Amino acid sequence: MNTKINKSFKSKVITLISVALVISFFAIPIVGIISSNQDIIESENRRIYQFPEISIKSLSSKKFLYELSKYLEDRLLFRFSLNSLTEPVYNKKFFKGFEANKQGLAIEGLDNWLFLSSDKYYKQHTEDVPFNSQRQKFIVNKIKKVQDLAQGVPTYIIVGPDKLGIYPEKAVPWIGHPGKYRLANKKIQFMQEQGLTVLDNYALLKEHKKDGILYYLGDTHWNQYAAYLAFNSNMETILGKDFVKKPYKYSWSIRKSGDLGNGFGGYENSYVYDCAIFYLDKQDDLTVKAYKQLQVPYFESIQKELTGGNIPNYHPFEDVIETINLKAPIKKTVVIYADSFYHAGYRIFCEGIFEHIITIHHNALIEEKAIAQDIIKKFKPDLILYECVERDL
Repeated sequence: MNTKINKSFKSKVITLISVALVISFFAIPIVGIISSNQDIIESENRRIYQFPEISIKSLSSKKFLYELSKYLEDRLLFRFSLNSLTEPVYNKKFFKGFEANKQGLAIEGLDNWLFLSSDKYYKQHTEDVPFNSQRQKFIVNKIKKVQDLAQGVPTYIIVGPDKLGIYPEKAVPWIGHPGKYRLANKKIQFMQEQGLTVLDNYALLKEHKKDGILYYLGDTHWNQYAAYLAFNSNMETILGKDFVKKPYKYSWSIRKSGDLGNGFGGYENSYVYDCAIFYLDKQDDLTVKAYKQLQVPYFESIQKELTGGNIPNYHPFEDVIETINLKAPIKKTVVIYADSFYHAGYRIFCEGIFEHIITIHHNALIEEKAIAQDIIKKFKPDLILYECVERDL
């Protein structure tokens, strides 16, 4: 008898739970829709989905059901309460600029494009971000210091435009106003007013978008074609009539992923030819040396064609790279303070025309590391280049 009662009781409990689940399935979105007065999900940096447009076209495709499910999902009861709790943890643990994107934290754009997710970078192109003149003056003073140390040799600031600045139409339109703002304009104007010569490649690349893809879809960097365009334009200004453009041959291929897509679950570019491969001048023999301290190189190699090479134990933010190309047409020693945009294509073209190049990351200069000034004293350059992606300018 007790066994029958227990079974009957369990059956009623299960029925009640099932009914409650069914009711909650409908009630939670409804209550969420009625009670929600918030239209931004801060931790995901986007607007919530709106009720989808009803049309014959949308109803006959998967688009309506997909957008309806997203609309209901965004209005789940307590969604925003949970969001307010998780947002500080999310920002603290994951929004760390470039390093964060190695973990797959990128903002997904349109047509399979990915963009750098960190707020301080993304907002430079979607909001009117305040300009920090003190910070910019600090950077200007560091550049002028090495220029004075080099006895006033020609010094140029080379700007690598952000991907979002060149392709705002590929960003989702609900995060700010892509393409309306550009913080770099304020930085560049300030630097020019302080007497520095700035070569901004922004207008150049905007103009040449029609000629082919200039940035990798799943990466923060420009491709070799964009670097080649920027290099030729910059050298025409820097070298004048002494610059003779090399007629490199190149072809297009697909780069499946990159620093943004590597950790982005399931991401792959499988249809857009975004990778330009340049066939370099094999007549040039390049000697490459790497230093941790300037007295003795810890790595030395002779390349039979122009290439960056794989340097063991290389630290990109601290080590110095020296290249010597005795067949190069421009017999100058150039010190280059650079970042990953330089190494993403611009470098190979520099190595093809300059006989002697010394490169270190520009962070070493800004962080006042002694080696950043020691290379000026040791190598006595004829020319100084300060290459920087615009978000870090």
